[in-house]
Amino acid sequence: MVFRINDTEVVLEGKEGLDVAVAKDYLTYAEEHKLNKDAKIGKLTVAFDPNSKEADITIDYVQDKPKIERIRRITGLS
Repeated sequence: MVFRINDTEVVLEGKEGLDVAVAKDYLTYAEEHKLNKDAKIGKLTVAFDPNSKEADITIDYVQDKPKIERIRRITGLS
């Protein structure tokens, strides 16, 4: 199942009957535990193991464009 939450794609694989509340819980968990707090999560994939209660979580981050003042200030050209 694929959910779209706050511009983030959340994919839940391996279990049926999961709703958007479960997807929000996993997204909240991932946001709270990421190493770089400024990083933006683009896609979160949760793959459940059908033989146990464990799940593998894969996080794809979005690279924001770096903020550059003005090229001429960097190069010295006017």
